Amino acid sequence: MSDVDLAVSLSPKPYESGEWQSMARERVKQGKAEGNPTFFDRLGWPQREIETRLKKGLPVLHLHDISLDGGFVRSLPHERVYTRLTDPPRVPRPKIVDGRRERIWAEDEIERILGELFAPKLEDEQVQAAIARYRVGRKVQFCLLNGLRHSEMNLVAKTSINWNARTVRIRQGKTGNYKVIGPLGPTSLAILREFYDQSKTDLVFSRTGNINPKFYRILREACERAGVPYGRNTPNGLVLHDARHTATTHLLESNVSPKTVQEWMGWSDKAFVLYYSHATKKSREEAGRTLEELAGNKKLA
Repeated sequence: MSDVDLAVSLSPKPYESGEWQSMARERVKQGKAEGNPTFFDRLGWPQREIETRLKKGLPVLHLHDISLDGGFVRSLPHERVYTRLTDPPRVPRPKIVDGRRERIWAEDEIERILGELFAPKLEDEQVQAAIARYRVGRKVQFCLLNGLRHSEMNLVAKTSINWNARTVRIRQGKTGNYKVIGPLGPTSLAILREFYDQSKTDLVFSRTGNINPKFYRILREACERAGVPYGRNTPNGLVLHDARHTATTHLLESNVSPKTVQEWMGWSDKAFVLYYSHATKKSREEAGRTLEELAGNKKLA
């Protein structure tokens, strides 16, 4: 397609006619030859950028990519609104319905993994390595106790802790919005105080807010010693983010209201409560007992 093989994308007639499109192409030629400003210039697209993209065979612009009111677009001089007819609008990627992880931390897995992380210094293990392993265990424990993402925990600031109210204001990793968790239990408060006193920066659990790759290596090694599969690419493998699913499921099983769970986890949509909750052996047994009460005790005639 040549540089001037452009046409107006507005569909209302009479602008669909071949005669009008030919006239539009001719005006584009004249506009480029005379250096007249085009609609792209109004959007901050310099003429050099347009010509460079044309030479590379890249699409220049789509009306679908412009956040403009339709009436405003139609009020513009039509010869100044151009787009390639052969470039379709970008279609959003469909949501993967079956992408949810069906995995939570079982109680025995939590006990075994934390037992490995909190174990005394191993043979041939350096003191600093044993300390790092213990600190990873306390972070994992904090995520399990509060349903936090790893990135959220790393961004906890010292100024965000209200010790009297036992609450923490947390910036959410995905949306950037803030949520408040708490009142926290004694174990969570002890972990906060422990890392708070040891931190030399404004953050509690990290120096810069970034995740240290050693964290996942230490967690993986602890899972291997505990006999628990680890990793997304491992069948039935466990990852730290599953702690968020585990906390949600445990809260609902403990009859905490869905609204409270939604606010604690920081979800704007209540549908996430259902998404992050899972059926467990305990919940299925409770369902069986409840249904048994419906008609199971009825005497036969």
